[in-house]
Amino acid sequence: MSQRRKRAYVVVLAILLACSPVCAHGPQKKKLEGTVHDPQDVPVPNAHVALHWNYTGEPMCWNDGHCKKAEKPHKKVLEIITNDDGVFSAELSPGIWDVFVYRDGFVPACTQIFVETGKTTTLKLRFPGLAPQSQE
Repeated sequence: MSQRRKRAYVVVLAILLACSPVCAHGPQKKKLEGTVHDPQDVPVPNAHVALHWNYTGEPMCWNDGHCKKAEKPHKKVLEIITNDDGVFSAELSPGIWDVFVYRDGFVPACTQIFVETGKTTTLKLRFPGLAPQSQE
């Protein structure tokens, strides 16, 4: 075997080893845990939480200065319904997410979160008020 071919095998092996955690486990997913509350801070069951991935095209940078281009998740919109205690959770790709919460009788609310690799993001959402009732 030639020296050139041996070097090519070493390079391919190094690339495969570097890629193995990502290749073996797929894209890094991080957990979002949250609760939804009414204006009086009472948990709201059966509230709809819509998570929209906000692709900005900007690289994602961590506190250690490590940056990489953000990867688009396969599913750009995820909808969840809170349980009886107003709790929801989701596995998300790292990046910026727009979070919308709505339920009949309440004014919808929204916020933006940054899901970071290696961390669980916790979110407390609160409806700002009751929706106006129509007079019929």
